[in-house]
Amino acid sequence: MNEELMTVKTISKRLMCSVAHVYAIIDAGELGHFKIGLRSQGGIRVSEEQLQAYLERKEQGGTPPKAEPAAKQPPKLINLQL
Repeated sequence: MNEELMTVKTISKRLMCSVAHVYAIIDAGELGHFKIGLRSQGGIRVSEEQLQAYLERKEQGGTPPKAEPAAKQPPKLINLQL
């Protein structure tokens, strides 16, 4: 691997979102990353390849939306003869 690794702060600037959001997508397993040492002394790094893979998944729709429950059909009325 001959590429520069980016910090969470750099990723947040690239995605134009908060640092907290970047941590959230990492914690959700959506964005691949490397853990370097302790969080406060090195933390998380993301490669350009990992970021591009994340963006491609999002561009293609990402996780499929949950199916909406089928509309409830009213009960059928039957004419009863007495």
